[in-house]
Amino acid sequence: MKVLKLLQRKQQQLQSGMACMLLILMSVTSVYAQTTSGSIAGGVMDQQQAAVAGATVTIKDEAKGVAQTVSTDREGRFVFPVLGPGIYTLSIESKGFKKTERTNLELVANDKLALGNLTLEIGATTDTVTITAEATLVQSESAERSLALQGEILRSIAVNGRGFTPLASIVPGIIFNTNNGSSDAITNIFANGLRSSANNLTLDGVAIVDTGNNGTLLSLNLDSVSEFKVLTSNYQAEYGRSAGAQISAVTRGGTKDFHGSVYGFRRHDGMNANTWINNRDSAYSATKINKPRLNQRDL
Repeated sequence: MKVLKLLQRKQQQLQSGMACMLLILMSVTSVYAQTTSGSIAGGVMDQQQAAVAGATVTIKDEAKGVAQTVSTDREGRFVFPVLGPGIYTLSIESKGFKKTERTNLELVANDKLALGNLTLEIGATTDTVTITAEATLVQSESAERSLALQGEILRSIAVNGRGFTPLASIVPGIIFNTNNGSSDAITNIFANGLRSSANNLTLDGVAIVDTGNNGTLLSLNLDSVSEFKVLTSNYQAEYGRSAGAQISAVTRGGTKDFHGSVYGFRRHDGMNANTWINNRDSAYSATKINKPRLNQRDL
């Protein structure tokens, strides 16, 4: 009996130890995990700049038709801490004031937008004040240096190979070098003079860098990307692993409307200039060196 009780006690201790280890691993994972969500915060004031407590603030994702609602606190503040990338409309309602709407709020992945204080006008709640034209929002909650592309702008830029990583070449501080023979690879990107092995690439918040050769684990068609963002310095706390460029891509999700797309891809030497090296060598040769032949078509 003593042996049996001893074995049962050891089994319970082992199970408790495994449970503790599991909790530790889960907590470490949650600390270092990256996400694609951002936040929008602000305050609500009346025309005398007094805080409006208990106002109903609703934010709506225009593409998906999904809305969230919160109430302002005693100091008139509100925050939506977890929002996916997209275009939002913000509306504020409070008894004795006109309904106020703020449209075309563009939120990029991991951005923390501060709207400042929004002023309500005295009037009936059936009246609506819509704010449509304002200065571009500045992300004052973060000191990061970054560039983000979204929506149709992202899909309208001509990119060789239809991959998304060459878009990093338009970011200040980035040098894109294709001398290694690949036109769509993270190893082509050099940020602020650092080596290409110092870059990190995430897709929907998950790292997709092969730590063996610092290359990309998978390729993704540009039509599947809803947002592309490159950070070059002053990263937020959720970014880590690498000192170079932090490259983030977010895939497209469903919307309330049905959409489709079609594109044609055509490359021909008749639309290209000769290379600089060929032009240089032609100047010292009796015959002109013609530009490389190229004929590619895809539809």
